[in-house]
Amino acid sequence: MNTKPLIITLVVSASVLGAGVVVVKNSAPSAKSEAAAAPVAAPGNPAAPAKPANFNQDGTPLTWAQLESEDYKTYIANLRKAGCPEQTIRDIVLADINKLFAQREEPFKVVRQNTRAKRFEVTKDDLAKLKQLRTVQQEKATIVKNLLGIDLPVDLLPSVHRRSYSMYEAAFRALPVEKRAQVQGLHEQYWQESDDLRERHNNNVRTPEYLGEYAALNAKLKQDLAAALNPAELEDFTMRTSLAAGRVATQFQGVLISDEEFKVLYGYASDYDRATGKVGNQSNASPVDDETKKKAQDDLIAKNKALLGDERWSQYESTKDNTAKAMNILAQKYNLPEETISKVRELQTQVQEQFKGQRGVPITPEIVQQRVEATKNIESQLTTLVGDKVFKALKTMGQQNNDVYNP
Repeated sequence: MNTKPLIITLVVSASVLGAGVVVVKNSAPSAKSEAAAAPVAAPGNPAAPAKPANFNQDGTPLTWAQLESEDYKTYIANLRKAGCPEQTIRDIVLADINKLFAQREEPFKVVRQNTRAKRFEVTKDDLAKLKQLRTVQQEKATIVKNLLGIDLPVDLLPSVHRRSYSMYEAAFRALPVEKRAQVQGLHEQYWQESDDLRERHNNNVRTPEYLGEYAALNAKLKQDLAAALNPAELEDFTMRTSLAAGRVATQFQGVLISDEEFKVLYGYASDYDRATGKVGNQSNASPVDDETKKKAQDDLIAKNKALLGDERWSQYESTKDNTAKAMNILAQKYNLPEETISKVRELQTQVQEQFKGQRGVPITPEIVQQRVEATKNIESQLTTLVGDKVFKALKTMGQQNNDVYNP
């Protein structure tokens, strides 16, 4: 393995010289370096200490030729014997192995066209390449595990169906290191089986046969996760990968709630999903009559209102339109007083009343001119109320024209 230049660079940059490894290029050590390397005898102990790890027993310095080996285990043992820090050994070996595997991995990598999309899908050809990449990465991970005893993560293996894979990646990273690979593997298998199920039923996801198999598939995943994680880990992971949690976060983003309250609200939303026939992330997967759905909706509203209290529930109600929601977000970001927010709400109410009579009326040049003048007036009042910086932020969020100017 010809890694000497790389090793020398890594070791020097990681301050291995200070840990007792000396890089020598066909030259004897200076008297100054020998003096610096020699340990000082303890007071009252004149006995000469043993030679430090970066020297041979005969006093000559170690060379890279003595450290390097074609066998990784021997190579690692030599570095440890020379006094190389464990973390630096890992850096050296990982860099070397990554370099060896890079050429094998490159042909199978798939480039996403839209890297900012939360939900993405891959083609069947891409999936075939990613499966080959997974095989190579698992081989590399096995080697690293055997040599260094550490778990090397592998790239997520998606499926052809569109999902929020980035959400799952974040949830996997939040798990204990020793459990990530197992839980990731369970979901990857579930995704493949779920997509195969859709194909077998020609994407007809409302037949009793499909719904029965889909429910069984989700029950198996739930059982496997319960076996892999302890109750607290399972609760946290389920919340992180649940669409109900995302729905709650969006629904109450303009209301100040604690982490514990969020968990309770998430529990209410999950109860509602189950009561209305949701299985996995698929709505109406089991038959539920309209009366039961309405009761579940009423119960959800009552529980949410009881938890938030009258003041915060009123605040939540005011955030159902986009402008009010945006203003609540900006109020928290810029620490605006409640008095200012109340005046903005009053202004919005005035604007709604002002334009209420124009709904359904044909647009004439006079109406257009009136709206232009009204827009200028509203801009001026909003800027006075919240300041130029907050007003520009509100306008950037794209809410103002839709809700304040044209309610």
